[in-house]
Amino acid sequence: MCIVCSYDKVYILNDFGNYSTLRCTNCGAVFTDKVIDSKTYSQTEGFQTGHVPFHKRHFDYIPGNITARFYYNYLKEHIDLTKIKSVLDIGAGRGYFIKLFEDKGIKTRGIEPRFDEVAFSVSKNLQYGFFDENYSVNEKFDIVCLAGVLLFFRDNYRILRKVVSMLNPGGYIFIMNPNADSERVVNHFGKRGTPYNTACILTRKGWIEMVEKIGCGLVDYSFYEPNILFDMYYRRRIFKLIKYLLFPSSGYQRAGEDGYNIMLLLSKKTVSPEKAIL
Repeated sequence: MCIVCSYDKVYILNDFGNYSTLRCTNCGAVFTDKVIDSKTYSQTEGFQTGHVPFHKRHFDYIPGNITARFYYNYLKEHIDLTKIKSVLDIGAGRGYFIKLFEDKGIKTRGIEPRFDEVAFSVSKNLQYGFFDENYSVNEKFDIVCLAGVLLFFRDNYRILRKVVSMLNPGGYIFIMNPNADSERVVNHFGKRGTPYNTACILTRKGWIEMVEKIGCGLVDYSFYEPNILFDMYYRRRIFKLIKYLLFPSSGYQRAGEDGYNIMLLLSKKTVSPEKAIL
């Protein structure tokens, strides 16, 4: 049964022995039948030891800064950032994104479950911790960022409802996720397995329904290439490193509907899905 829409017809993309990757024939969601929560996974994989591979220790700033600036410029296209007073980044890595706001005097908070990332933080407001629907915080935020994060949660609805409760009136949720409508993404997850035991990714149909379900408006839904971190660390590292150093703008570019990434901007204000940029 599909974990998103409860439809009973799903098919197996691949069986990896200890878990399988499946796809729903109704909503198109891609998900696993077994999930390791982020805390257990990170402890199992040794991310709490503080050991960082040489290439990540010395070159992580390249994709980190490119990605952070791309996210910032994306938001600048759709939001008057001069009115933003507070930003929360969930799964903040080393804090490259929130540092851009910190440098402008905006209140920030970053949450990161990997100690090996926190140990090399570039942000003064990055905290080690794990986020879920039970996360306790007394603050409200104007923007909450979930870039490359929601795919690790089995129940996106509960996580997003929690995030909505943490927004100020008129606040925004920024999401970057793999594109489940892309056959390249589906094939990648099916053949290689889901990285970090990914729990669930949605199609556009699923996102439209999710946005309505959590009571938000869909401001923008766009497709982008490439998956810069995947390119940087898993395919021709040296070539990609040189490419991104010389041509940082190649880090992210608009793509068609088969693009590897989707960028979503949700608003706590009511914005009709018919008026959203699709």
